[in-house]
Amino acid sequence: MNESTSVICLCDAPPPAAPETSPGQTPEKPKNPEHKHSLSMPSFSKLNILTHSRPPSPEPALAPHPAPPVPKRLVILLVGIKPHRKVWALSARPGESVIHYVLLNGCPAIVVPAKLGAPILAWDTLTLEKLWDVELPPLPAGANITGTRSASGKFEGIVNVIFEYLDHHVDWERFVVPGAASPGDVGDVSKEKQESGTRDLGGKSALKNAVALLVAAAIRSKTNKEVKKELDADRSGIAMWRIP
Repeated sequence: MNESTSVICLCDAPPPAAPETSPGQTPEKPKNPEHKHSLSMPSFSKLNILTHSRPPSPEPALAPHPAPPVPKRLVILLVGIKPHRKVWALSARPGESVIHYVLLNGCPAIVVPAKLGAPILAWDTLTLEKLWDVELPPLPAGANITGTRSASGKFEGIVNVIFEYLDHHVDWERFVVPGAASPGDVGDVSKEKQESGTRDLGGKSALKNAVALLVAAAIRSKTNKEVKKELDADRSGIAMWRIP
């Protein structure tokens, strides 16, 4: 996993949307083979007893089965917000509010499969201003950010908290590790999942490494002059959205 990666996608792309019905085309009614005849009252027209007509009886129909839920994904990234016209008071309009979302070049976005019921929006309570005070692990030449440990251990604590939260909302049955040729890391894949062919190929280690890269990129952004110019560090941080 390269530290220069901009998007870390750990799930398949969503299936194409079903074709919509054209304006001139009427949707097909659900078939109901069990009810071939409509309910009706006996006719008295030959006896001339009733001279007024009556409305036809309603045809019984079964409600169609609801469509299965569409699989969703979660995107986790570092995002900042800024006012529409440089002052927050001027961003408010009658009935709406306009703000700008700011994404950082070089800071990876992580995409994972989401379980049913995953939140639409969530965010880490540590703002970018607080992340800038966190000490990064020492990185010798050629070392990976996940291969060393910081002196205070705070960096690892932040990574663990974010990973544990995601662990509750990631659909591990749909999790994919790009380039994995065999069931992966020791301790990540249970024997039952290996026998069933589930594609959780060292998924937890891959996700934890990706989160470590994201947190490290957020901390390193403090050295960029453009970031300090464009972002309000107290209104920026790691957030996650549920997407199609």
